[in-house]
Amino acid sequence: MFRLFSKKSSLDSKRITVLKKHCMRFGIKVKNFEMLDLALTHISYSNGESNDSYERLEFLGDSVFGLCIAKILYVNFPQFSEGKMSALKSNLADEKTLAEVSEELKLLDLIKLGGGEKLNDYRAQQKVLCDIFESVLAVIFLDSGLAECEKFIYRLFFERILLFKNEGIHDFKTRLQKITVKGLRHYPQYTIVDTEGPDHGKIFTVAAEVGSFFATAKGRSKKEAEQGAAKKILEQIKIYATEDPHSAIAKEFKATEDDYSV
Repeated sequence: MFRLFSKKSSLDSKRITVLKKHCMRFGIKVKNFEMLDLALTHISYSNGESNDSYERLEFLGDSVFGLCIAKILYVNFPQFSEGKMSALKSNLADEKTLAEVSEELKLLDLIKLGGGEKLNDYRAQQKVLCDIFESVLAVIFLDSGLAECEKFIYRLFFERILLFKNEGIHDFKTRLQKITVKGLRHYPQYTIVDTEGPDHGKIFTVAAEVGSFFATAKGRSKKEAEQGAAKKILEQIKIYATEDPHSAIAKEFKATEDDYSV
């Protein structure tokens, strides 16, 4: 692949040793440790300069991940519809899932933060975990190519794909929108109605409304609360669909059953 940094590394030898050992332990195939170091550098460490942090690599890694997951789903699951592949891809690319994988790789142990920066806030930590997974993936892509990225992602995500396949996909917001746009001609609306708790542990209460359906839910992030509210409305629609099975919304609920689970 092409080289983005000079051969002579400006990294401290101890840092290189730490990165090498970590990569060997977790099967991360990287040769350019200067670029890997950049992928693990938070913007707070670079005095607000995005070019000296992982942000550009994260941008690239996001696209690389999407392409690799799409190919894995297309090649390995010919029985999946476009809708099911889209739903699976959305779940796998979710911040929560990527943060979990990042935690498994213990990437947070390697991150470089500015002096006053702390990741005590759950939401902030989840975002950074997600971001550095994508930035490290970008390094693998630039350093070793797309095929190596596919192997890396296959190893980390294939069991998760099978789990979603067997247990169902729990992307409640996406399913609710598909049902209500076609069945009610309306998009669901989400509103934060309350926040409580300290900055490092906020709890959000979100209200969801579409047509005559309404629900609220709490979560440690806005997204988690929105998913909870969407799930409650889907449960209401499920009951409504049994009472009026010929309604447009009942038909749309039925049409999405193979791709999602309530």
